[in-house]
Amino acid sequence: MQEHGLTRTVWVLQFAAAWLLAVRDNDWQPIDAEQYAAYWKKGRAQGYRDQRKWRETFPQEPTPNERVIAARPLYEQLVGELAHTPSQDELAVALSTILV
Repeated sequence: MQEHGLTRTVWVLQFAAAWLLAVRDNDWQPIDAEQYAAYWKKGRAQGYRDQRKWRETFPQEPTPNERVIAARPLYEQLVGELAHTPSQDELAVALSTILV
């Protein structure tokens, strides 16, 4: 991800955190761009634009599903440490330890 710069890195972390929260509410089952958009009350087109931006960063990964499902233990650890459900920002910071 170094070739993409700070702005893209921050966006990827925020997007992965948002996707993780949507996957969590889907019982940790994979989702698609439309489900992500619906969860965050975004338009369908925005969901696909966000997914396209992810694919530009990680061309071999159509969605963040594998990465966020693999991050479930990190999420659960964070919940235990914070004693509350982490915000998207708190989650993005935690994901930076494994995504970047």
